[in-house]
Amino acid sequence: MFRQFLFKNMNYEEIIMKKILAIIGSRDKNSETLSIVNRIKETVQDLNASFEFEIITPYDYNLNFSDSPRLAFIKGADTNEQDERDDSKKIKAKIENASLVILASPTYFANVSADIKLFIDRFCHLAHLFYFAKKPCITVVTSDGNGHIQTSNYLKSFCDGLGMVRVQEIISIRSNPISENEIEASVREGLKYISNPQKISPNLSMEMSFQHWKKSISKQNETLSEYRYWENSGLFSCNSLEEYFDRYR
Repeated sequence: MFRQFLFKNMNYEEIIMKKILAIIGSRDKNSETLSIVNRIKETVQDLNASFEFEIITPYDYNLNFSDSPRLAFIKGADTNEQDERDDSKKIKAKIENASLVILASPTYFANVSADIKLFIDRFCHLAHLFYFAKKPCITVVTSDGNGHIQTSNYLKSFCDGLGMVRVQEIISIRSNPISENEIEASVREGLKYISNPQKISPNLSMEMSFQHWKKSISKQNETLSEYRYWENSGLFSCNSLEEYFDRYR
């Protein structure tokens, strides 16, 4: 009954973009983090079975530590990606093709897991470019007791840099686990942004970062990948990130 009431006024058959990607930072096959994402998947598929919902865990891909991290900022990719030594190019393509991205991590000492941190380290060069601009995202954080706020905020900061707009924040604590109703409400809100992408707007933090990076990157050598991306994508010609969202996405 709750699901019928919650969604009866929404026509999900009209949703065009139907790919959801969930990246899980836990290696525990019985983890609470994975369990919550599976519950999200079930809720989405109950609403519309046509949605493609892919869950990837560290067992599903290979990401190497970078031995040339600066190269990614200069050339646009490090040697792992350039030479296809790991799955970084495939993961980037999956994110590009997704209509909504879910980043999920357990809390380890008030921070993300090592696998999510490696993911962030390998893709942080894209956070100067708003590379996945206007893509909605949901963060999922689990915790045994504390540190979850810092972890969730850290994930949001990374999403901001990538240009992804967090539309829902899910936190589940062992002493106060998330309910089915809360999951359904979060799913409903997230799906709204797939069917109505015009609702997606950058937050203040993203706008401040845009002004900072525009000023900084405009002073770079024009042969560097960051400068070329800002020039070719139209970022330089925009006065705000909101304008970039409206004009180019």
